[in-house]
Amino acid sequence: MVSFTPEARRFVLDARVKEITRAVCVIVSSPLSKLLANILIKKTNTLFPLKAFTDRSKAELWLKSI
Repeated sequence: MVSFTPEARRFVLDARVKEITRAVCVIVSSPLSKLLANILIKKTNTLFPLKAFTDRSKAELWLKSI
């Protein structure tokens, strides 16, 4: 099961955060969690790019590419 805490949801939807945030990635523990998280992310209208990864180095590469 994948869920975001209320604090995390408020963070990704807060317009003030957009002013200081270029992109956010979430590191998850399994491919299934990654899939579910990315589905949830696509259904949430975030103010900046947000993506889930299982591999930290891939997450860092993605962040650097933004």
